[in-house]
Amino acid sequence: MTAGPTSSGASARPVIPANPGSVFGARPRLKRRSPPPPSLTSSRDPDAFYVLDSGVGLAFASISGGMDLLQVHYREQLRYVDEVMFEWETQAGWSSPAPGPGHTPEQRADWLRRRRVKLAARLLVTEMPARFGEPAQLELEEAAEIDSLVAELQAFPPPKPGGADRGECASVRYGELLRSAEQARVIVMCANDDRAQRLAGNHGIAHRDMARVLTEMVHENRLTKQQAFTHYEVMSKTTELRVSRRPAGPDDFA
Repeated sequence: MTAGPTSSGASARPVIPANPGSVFGARPRLKRRSPPPPSLTSSRDPDAFYVLDSGVGLAFASISGGMDLLQVHYREQLRYVDEVMFEWETQAGWSSPAPGPGHTPEQRADWLRRRRVKLAARLLVTEMPARFGEPAQLELEEAAEIDSLVAELQAFPPPKPGGADRGECASVRYGELLRSAEQARVIVMCANDDRAQRLAGNHGIAHRDMARVLTEMVHENRLTKQQAFTHYEVMSKTTELRVSRRPAGPDDFA
């Protein structure tokens, strides 16, 4: 796997081998049993790597100043993979005529949501490389491992419309490789999707959704609890959490 250079002015990233196999003599083989995911506090782990999935990226790109928040908060700790960039590029290219009088309120609401996703994705396509470097590219030999993760994800109920998200699976595999290279003991996947979180946990990777990332920012005094809740309400117009995990008010960001 390869990771892009840091953005101009950012502090240097920890050195990560371009291909862990080239350092250790062969691509690391995964054990049948992955370690349990590490326990996290509500604060950012300063020694962890955070792997950004598409949904949390869209959430922050949809709010005013969201990209600045991500950059200041995570700096060199943030990573993302080329499969996730491909998803953003696809979403940025979405096009559909605006609904007319003959469309239902639900159809109009869906069109507005897709347009918000498009605008957020367009921002991510330009801003992520500029702020965090180019996406990590997994070697071709990792395709079989990613395919195995896709099959595992597809087996989780309920079935996901449109099939499994390859970006999520590539992100989990990238997290495994980071851990195998012993460059970080804690890997955190930033994902909103329940099934992606379950997949990450099965492979020893912790997870954060967009609300928990906002909570980290509250703990570091980058946001007040009210600001975090206001940001969440805007984010939820673009991407949403399962009902049981949705914050009910500012105090849920304590």
